[in-house]
Amino acid sequence: MERYPLCDNFGPTRDMKQTMSATPLQLRKYHELDGRTFLVGVGANKCATSWVYSYLKSLSGVTVSPLKELHFFDANFHSTADKMDLFAVKRLAFHFKQDGDVVDNLRNRASFQASLDRVKMIYDDNGYFDHFARICTPQTRTLCDITPAYSAIGLSGFQYMRDFFASQNVSLKILFIMRDPVDRLWSHLRYRAH
Repeated sequence: MERYPLCDNFGPTRDMKQTMSATPLQLRKYHELDGRTFLVGVGANKCATSWVYSYLKSLSGVTVSPLKELHFFDANFHSTADKMDLFAVKRLAFHFKQDGDVVDNLRNRASFQASLDRVKMIYDDNGYFDHFARICTPQTRTLCDITPAYSAIGLSGFQYMRDFFASQNVSLKILFIMRDPVDRLWSHLRYRAH
């Protein structure tokens, strides 16, 4: 019996047998994250997730990923998994094409470093905690991953997320961001029109 039951539309889309059989207890322990809170923001498009991201980024004691949307969990539990991983590679390629010395850019641009971290997550689940351990400071109390698409990972995805975070000495909080559906629809239509 599989540990994470699959439902019709949401389930492992790439070779998740290895990830599922590798229980979260087999992940490396990240002591630099001990006692911290992980706030994972989920929701829908056009629900002010960019505003929430910017607001959280402005708070002392809060460290958000330089990439607003990491797409780690949905890359494992959603039908768009391959697209999310390809997007991660394309985002990294974008940084290589920027003006200036590539090595200097990597050293000095947080989003470049985070894009490299995200590509590592394609083949190593420890990459997720590696990323946050790298950006965590002594003043950090809360770490944030704001990826609205996580709302589509289904029950098996949220069960995996719970167990994944339980492998560390951290507290997981889920922030579900929603908006009046009609207002959201109009906002989305205006966005698509521009």
